[in-house]
Amino acid sequence: MNETERIVQQFQTTPPSCIAAFRVTPAKLPIEWDQSCRSIWRLSCDCGGERGRVLGYPLSEYNKDLPDGADCLIGPISFECVSCGKVTTVIDTDRHGYSAEVAKREGGIGSAIYRGSGLPAAWGCPQCDSRVFSLTVAFIFWDAVFDLAADGLGWPLQEFFTVFLSFAQCSECRQLSEPTNFGKL
Repeated sequence: MNETERIVQQFQTTPPSCIAAFRVTPAKLPIEWDQSCRSIWRLSCDCGGERGRVLGYPLSEYNKDLPDGADCLIGPISFECVSCGKVTTVIDTDRHGYSAEVAKREGGIGSAIYRGSGLPAAWGCPQCDSRVFSLTVAFIFWDAVFDLAADGLGWPLQEFFTVFLSFAQCSECRQLSEPTNFGKL
């Protein structure tokens, strides 16, 4: 196995720490995407519950210039299990992702342009407005991560993702939606 294959295997078997509090199952990307290296996981609560509410902050409350239909959630993003009621953070871009990892090593934090505060809102299905979903997340890695590996510093490469995608499948109508799409982390 060459170094590139080893790194790709690491991404596919080692989830980023931001989802460590979940039970994770390797998954497939439910949309077309380029050939970037990726890590895809279906999330379940640590109680085993697979359905819940996706919580975050509507971007439209922070950016009034969004085109119609472009609203999504900004972070921090959490998942509230409907089986046990536990709320677990999925991602906080001030602490997770490429720029946040680099900032940690330089003594700083964060990468978020917009960051929610206060009580989060539950994502609603665009088709039926249900608020209960199963959740799959994807972490996309740009080629720069291979340069980090070549540096030989032993950094946890799975933490250096540059894109975070989430896919919520509605428990009522089965519609797939994307509550978030964080790029250039």
